[in-house]
Amino acid sequence: MSESLQSVQEMMVKEQFCEGWQVQQCTLDEGRRLKRREKNRVAAQRSRKRQMQRADLLHEACELLEQRNKSLKRERLDQLRGGTAGADQLTEGLSSGPQKLT
Repeated sequence: MSESLQSVQEMMVKEQFCEGWQVQQCTLDEGRRLKRREKNRVAAQRSRKRQMQRADLLHEACELLEQRNKSLKRERLDQLRGGTAGADQLTEGLSSGPQKLT
C-alpha cells in the first residue's frame, strides 16, 4: 500500500506542477496578449491621425482648386464678353469701308 500511496502522491505533485506551469504559461500569454493589444491600439491611433492629416490636406487642396476654377471661369467670361465687343467693333470697321493708314 505504501507504493500505491507514494505513486498517488507523485501523481498529485506532477499534476500540481502541470497546473502551476499552465497558470504561469497563461499569465505569460495574457501578458503578451495585453502588450500586443496596447501596441496595436497605439498603432491604430497613429494611423487615424495620419488619415485625418491626409483628409485635411485634400480638403485644403480642394478648396484652393475650387477658388482657382472660379477665377479661371470669371477670366474666361470676361474674355468672351470682351472678345464679343471686339468682334462687333471689327465688323463695324469693315462695314464702313477701307481705312487709310496715316
